[in-house]
Amino acid sequence: MPFFFFSFRKAQFAVEYLLVTGFLFMLLIPSLFILYNYTAQSQEQLSLARANEVGNAMVANAEKVYYYGKGSKLTIQAAMPSLVDRFYYRCVNDKPCEVVFALHDNELGFTTSVPIKADSTCTENKCDFGKTIEDRERFRAPGPKTLTFLHDVEDKVQITIE
Repeated sequence: MPFFFFSFRKAQFAVEYLLVTGFLFMLLIPSLFILYNYTAQSQEQLSLARANEVGNAMVANAEKVYYYGKGSKLTIQAAMPSLVDRFYYRCVNDKPCEVVFALHDNELGFTTSVPIKADSTCTENKCDFGKTIEDRERFRAPGPKTLTFLHDVEDKVQITIE
């Protein structure tokens, strides 16, 4: 057989290999894109659900401690949600207090009729939990946290996060 025939068969095999590989990549890349979007959307929904769970637990336990009376204390474990941009509370003089989770475009607010206070830094009636940047980063980081609610002598519920 001539040398030309072997070169032609090798070239044909290489072209077929490239076509099959290209076709597989054409199927794989959109599939990966769809999978990535689905998981990102699921993670955001999970974070919203967890923020809703933690916010409701915080408000319910703050109200329990307040109505138990001065000196009462309650400690719970809570798993903080991921994707939290900001975690703060706000108490305007004559209005109810509100615990707020800011997650990207969403803000979840949980209103309570009891007065709240915490070791915090306040700007424009928004008080971030924690005095230092490290505290704020640690509090809003995902994972388990210990929340302590204490009805203090000032007739407010002190919230401590560890």
